Amino acid sequence: DNIIVSSTDFENFNSHTESEDSLRSDEAVNLILGEITEDDVFENNSALFYTQILLTANNIDLGDNPIVDSVVLSYTYSGYYGDLEEFSSLEVIELSEVIHKDSIYYSNSEIINANFPINLVKSFSLNTDELAPMLKIKLVDSLGQKILNYGNEALIDNEAFLQNFHGLAIAAQ
Repeated sequence: DNIIVSSTDFENFNSHTESEDSLRSDEAVNLILGEITEDDVFENNSALFYTQILLTANNIDLGDNPIVDSVVLSYTYSGYYGDLEEFSSLEVIELSEVIHKDSIYYSNSEIINANFPINLVKSFSLNTDELAPMLKIKLVDSLGQKILNYGNEALIDNEAFLQNFHGLAIAAQ
């Protein structure tokens, strides 16, 4: 939360924070992404998220021998803390474990990505225009080709798709 102090009298002002072991983080309305490293009090803090990609329609027919043109992941954002000029490194890794919609996840949960430790980011751009703030991440074409190679059977519906493609971990460094 944003903390607003409206008094300029700090002579008798006391404040403290309480550490939480973990917070429930599944089905979050807002996702947090970033890292703060230059704070003497709170030291290094980072926020990343896991996400699933879902099909926009069922029974997708890819035709014969489809080839990927490009793979772009984009997120609109609202609000930020810190200097966006220092947002210089991003990592996207394919999940090797399933995210279960009916499960509860906490902020200290970690999904191991031992099978897919490769950063999939080719490049990214951050549009800071107030009317259309957006993070666009260009991913390696091989990820898209891998999905196309699943074939039409994996694209029948989201259940079939998620059995093959579990999702992504996205982290700023």
